[in-house]
Amino acid sequence: MKNVQMLRAKTYHMADKANQVGGVSALCFKTPRAIDLSRALWTNRPEAVTCPKCRAMLKQGRHGARFGGLAVDCLGPNSAGNRGVTGASDAKD
Repeated sequence: MKNVQMLRAKTYHMADKANQVGGVSALCFKTPRAIDLSRALWTNRPEAVTCPKCRAMLKQGRHGARFGGLAVDCLGPNSAGNRGVTGASDAKD
């Protein structure tokens, strides 16, 4: 039975947010976290999504805070998502 999981097709989630080290969060995740690539994969093409939750969110028109298909670094503490839409710098005067 160990090999059964290896034979199953992986779920494709809709990419929503990305961090600085390349981790991508799925649109269906309530709290942003990187997708475990050993269990599932991600795509930025809506027609390729196989996750039922992501598909439902796409049909509702909820696309998250994405910019041109993939959000700008919204998983880290100093990320663009935490600075606002403009992406203003965190430099202190």
